Amino acid sequence: MKPVLASVSFPSEREVEVLLHNRWTVHEVEDIRQLLKDIGLKNINRITVDGSDLKEVDLSAAWMMVEFGRLLASRNVEINRRGIKEEHQRIFSIIRSLETIPSERQPYFGSVRDLFVHIGKASLIAAQSLVDLQMFFGRFCITVLGTIKNPARLRFRSVVYHINEIGLRAIPIVSLLAFLISIVLGYQGAVQLNRFGANIFTINLVSISLLREMAVIITAIIVAGRSGSAFAAKIGVMKINQEIDALSTFGLDPFDLLIMPRILGILIALPALTLIADFVGLVGTMFICSQMLHISPAEFLSRLHESVSLSTFAIGLVKAPFFALLIGITGCQQGLEVKSSSEEVGMRTTTAVVQSIFLIILADAAFSILFTWMGI
Repeated sequence: MKPVLASVSFPSEREVEVLLHNRWTVHEVEDIRQLLKDIGLKNINRITVDGSDLKEVDLSAAWMMVEFGRLLASRNVEINRRGIKEEHQRIFSIIRSLETIPSERQPYFGSVRDLFVHIGKASLIAAQSLVDLQMFFGRFCITVLGTIKNPARLRFRSVVYHINEIGLRAIPIVSLLAFLISIVLGYQGAVQLNRFGANIFTINLVSISLLREMAVIITAIIVAGRSGSAFAAKIGVMKINQEIDALSTFGLDPFDLLIMPRILGILIALPALTLIADFVGLVGTMFICSQMLHISPAEFLSRLHESVSLSTFAIGLVKAPFFALLIGITGCQQGLEVKSSSEEVGMRTTTAVVQSIFLIILADAAFSILFTWMGI
C-alpha cells in the first residue's frame, strides 16, 4: 500500500490547505507529480502548505515543489508556508537559488551575433593555446642549453626507457600499417595505371609517395595517438597527485626529470620508426607488384634504384625530427596544464592528440611548399 503523501482540505471555496506527510523522495516522484497537478488544476487564489508532518524530502521532490510554487506565483496565487523544518527549509532555499531549467532546448547559435561571439571565443582560446605552446618551447630550449652546459643533468636511463616505450613497442603496429598502406597504394595505383598500359610506373608512384609522405605521416600520427596521449595523461596524473609540486619542493626541475627524457626519447624513436616504415612499406610494394604485375624482386629493385633518388629518401627522414618535437612538446605541455580533476586529464589528453595531428599536417604542408620552392 502506498503511503499517504498529503491531506488536502478546503477551508473556503477558493482556498486550499495541504498537509504534507511521510517521505517525499525520488521514489514517489510520479505520485508527487500527480498530486501537484491535481492541486494546480483547481481554481484557487490562496494555498497553505503545512510541512510539520513531513519526515524527509530529497532534491528531486524539492525541485518539483519549488517549480510548482513558481507556477502558482505566476498565476498570482498567494502561498503560505508553515511548520517546515529547518533542514527541509535549507534544501528548498538551495533549489530556489538556482535558475529555472528551460523547457525547450535552446539552439546552439541563437543568432548571427552569437555565432560571431562563439567564433571570437574559439579564436581567443586557439591564440592562447599557441602562446602557451611557444612559452613551453622557450622553456624547453632553456633546459636544452642548460643540459648542454652541464650534461650531468641528463637522465640517460630515463631517455633509454622512453625510447623503448615510444620506439620498440610501437614497431609492430607501425610495420603492420606501413605494409597495409603500401598494399593499398600499390593496388589502387596499379588499377589506375593499367588503363594506360603503364603498370611499371606503379613502382615509381608508390615508392615516392611512401618515402616522401606516407611513411613519416602515418608513423607520426601513430606516435601522436600512442605516446603523445601517454605524455599528457601521465604528467597530468602527476600534476593532480602533486608529485610535480613535490619535485619542485625538493629543488628538482620537472623539466629535467619529466620533459627532457620524453622529448629526447621521441626525437630518437620517431626517425628510427620512420626508417622501419620505409623498409616495410617497400617490402609491401614489392609484394603487391609481384602478385598483381608479375614483377620479379630483381626487376623491382632495379626500377626502384632508377626512380627513387637519395633526396626522396632523405625528405621523409628530415621531417621526422620536426614531427617528433611537435608531438613531444604538445603532449608534455598539455599534461602540465592539468589543474585539479581527473576529467581534465581526459580532456587534455584528447587535446594533445588533436593538436599534435593538426600541427603535423600543418608542418607537412609547410614542408611541401618549401621543398617545391627549392625544387626538391
